[in-house]
Amino acid sequence: MKYIMFGFALLFLICCAGCRSTRPEPVPVNESGAGTSTDSADIKIEDGAGALVMKLVKDGADYKVRDEKGNTIGKLKVSDGKVTIDDADGKKLGSVKKDGADMLLDDADGKKIVKLGARDGGYRLKDNEENTWLKIKPKDDGFGLDDAGGNDLGKVKGKGSSGKLKIMDAADKTLFVIAGPVKADVAGVLIVKQLTPLQQAAFIVGGGL
Repeated sequence: MKYIMFGFALLFLICCAGCRSTRPEPVPVNESGAGTSTDSADIKIEDGAGALVMKLVKDGADYKVRDEKGNTIGKLKVSDGKVTIDDADGKKLGSVKKDGADMLLDDADGKKIVKLGARDGGYRLKDNEENTWLKIKPKDDGFGLDDAGGNDLGKVKGKGSSGKLKIMDAADKTLFVIAGPVKADVAGVLIVKQLTPLQQAAFIVGGGL
């Protein structure tokens, strides 16, 4: 009898081991508690209503940039701390490169257009004539966005436990929601209308280098 009981016990242990081996692995969790994907580094930008604004599709070390209709409008080529901006036909339009903690946006001829200069835990975006386009300042719940005179333009905050970022205007209306590996301290460049979508995308990618 004891041999029969031993046999049942052994069979039970084998079955349990099989159950454990087929159990799915837990989803990785980032610091904010949200689940993160291990096989995608795409960056998706939507408006406050959930409509697509722009998508940066990972392509090796680079990114293809698509507009709201899914059309490819350019490519960002990433190498040695520099993001080269090409249009849809492969023509170079400029680049964003690191300069210490700063980031410089150049045109196709290498002439500086704007500088995203690190300051007091945030950034100041200035053109080549030192005109301030945007102030990005750290706050307890994210980053504040101000104009040259210090007037409130909005803020960048985390979107609950989703791991996403949202950019809001001064009235707390959501302008953009960003999903993907984007640093909050540079995400505010999306509100700068003087920058083209490809230039905005290059700063967003460059901030993570």
